[in-house]
Amino acid sequence: ETYSSEKVALAPGDALMLYTDGISESQDCGSNQYGEERLMKLLATADSLPASQLIKRCLEDVKGFRNGNAQSDDMTMLVVRRRK
Repeated sequence: ETYSSEKVALAPGDALMLYTDGISESQDCGSNQYGEERLMKLLATADSLPASQLIKRCLEDVKGFRNGNAQSDDMTMLVVRRRK
């Protein structure tokens, strides 16, 4: 597999979130995936939260989406926020 590198400039207050596919591919009881679109919508409404609260909110939303369905993959998130 080939990977590319990118440079991103974060403005004060910006956040960078890295996550494994265990987040976006989490499934509910009907085998529907959580998906990147849902994650992006959630992030758009929570972009001002501190990094730890942003992670907590995302994990709670994924858990609610799964609605009791077992998690079959790891869920790893890293959020870096540039201070103002």
